[in-house]
Amino acid sequence: MKNKRSNLGFTLIELLCVLVIPALLVTLVGRSFVKIINDAETELSESQEKSILNAAEKWATENSGEFDDIEGSSLQIGADIVFVLDFSGSMGFSSNFISTPTGKISRYQAMIEALDSSVPILMPEDSDNKISIVSYGETVKTILPLDKYKMEGS
Repeated sequence: MKNKRSNLGFTLIELLCVLVIPALLVTLVGRSFVKIINDAETELSESQEKSILNAAEKWATENSGEFDDIEGSSLQIGADIVFVLDFSGSMGFSSNFISTPTGKISRYQAMIEALDSSVPILMPEDSDNKISIVSYGETVKTILPLDKYKMEGS
């Protein structure tokens, strides 16, 4: 008696090959496709960022940070400036000293001196600039809220 076998019968190995090999191919191609999409999105955002920065830089150079109002007079644009001071423990390490012409000072002192010398430049009497000072260390604190301030003696 002959073993009658249907021509449509598949062995388990044949079925696995038909299912597993295409699944592996789809997985590999899918990963490559997702990577290509992500790379393109990253490149687009970097390109847009560069365009915006270049346009802002060009405008600032051409207009000296000023624009004309309706009557044609020049208006100065105020800036919001936030100083962030690092009072974390690492700033006080003995190795964190800076050499100056007058000797070595701590990073804390250098930070305060930089702030002291910056504020008078950024806050002239007729300025619309606003400043704020925030510190961080064990906690974050707002030392000076964002607002217009006058220099002492003004």
